[in-house]
Amino acid sequence: MRGQNTSKQGSAGATEIPVGVSAASDLAAADGCAAAVFETVPLVMRAVKGEIDARRAVDLSMQQFRALKFIERHEGVHLSRLTEHVGATLSAVSRLVDGLVDRGLLDREVSEDDRRRVKLRLTPLGERTIAEVHAVAVGTLERILQPLSQTEKSLIMLAMNTLRTTLERHITARADSQTSSHTGGSIA
Repeated sequence: MRGQNTSKQGSAGATEIPVGVSAASDLAAADGCAAAVFETVPLVMRAVKGEIDARRAVDLSMQQFRALKFIERHEGVHLSRLTEHVGATLSAVSRLVDGLVDRGLLDREVSEDDRRRVKLRLTPLGERTIAEVHAVAVGTLERILQPLSQTEKSLIMLAMNTLRTTLERHITARADSQTSSHTGGSIA
């Protein structure tokens, strides 16, 4: 049935991508997909941030939260890599880190291999803070998504996993190409 947006349940219980969609609608969907992701992410962040603020769970900006989450995932990360992730200037991220250190959420450690580089680590307070914010964020999204059917939730999970994998591949490939361009090319 060409052109229909039907989905079916696989034998393992995983929801499959809609079948029978024409090539023209696939192209339109790809364009709409990018716009939908771009427009949806801020809504998710606004809903979560609103709940965190309403509960007065933690006084963190989204930029501070993103920095702490990145450091949690990449313990010992250097300031320059955090700057790339946050997407701000080195001086702005340095001030952001200074504030998080002053609040006892981060520790700085001079790198043993290059004394000019600083490694960043969460303190126990930083770990507890991130865990608290994460719990509020996930709880908020669980309440928002609760009215959805299991099929709708499965489709969202499929889409999120696909998006995460695609973005991780893109970021890795980009980092690899930047590394090879800085080192004069790849080794064959």
